[in-house]
Amino acid sequence: DGSDGGGDDDDDGNAADDENAAHGDGGKGADGGSVAAPPRGRGGVDQDEDIMATLQGHTLPSLYAHLIKDDEVRAPVAIAIVKLLALLPARTERQHLPRVLASVSNLLKSRAQRVRDDARKVLVSVAAMLGPDYLPLALSVLDASLPHKGYTAHVLGFTAHALLEGVVDAQQGRGNA
Repeated sequence: DGSDGGGDDDDDGNAADDENAAHGDGGKGADGGSVAAPPRGRGGVDQDEDIMATLQGHTLPSLYAHLIKDDEVRAPVAIAIVKLLALLPARTERQHLPRVLASVSNLLKSRAQRVRDDARKVLVSVAAMLGPDYLPLALSVLDASLPHKGYTAHVLGFTAHALLEGVVDAQQGRGNA
């Protein structure tokens, strides 16, 4: 009846996948390099939906939890989230990207110069990676995050200039390559 768990009744031709799963190597070859993904079988659409559900339900929330700790933004986590979002459908990216930008932008309210400098560097890195098409979004999230009074008005102007400069420099660097 195929309930023995041996996997011998599965005749989809993916014996190598069964062997990799049995050894628990996570899709890595013997030399540690990646193994090409197996061709999709009958459940390709369901599998994509499962992956999306896992990313949105577990992976992204876990990354968000590690984005900011003790008023410090973790640049590698922010960049990882943005790179992951870039691989997802545009609708999902548009849904989650403002949250990342807002989380980092809110740190610019801090009176601690070091916290603001770190947050600004991360925002500039993210904006440069995203490119000029996302600059209006980054600026609108920044504008919504900071009040237009007191020291935050100056922080807003300085950070907006840094974002513009970072995106322009990144585009010029890509054009010269």
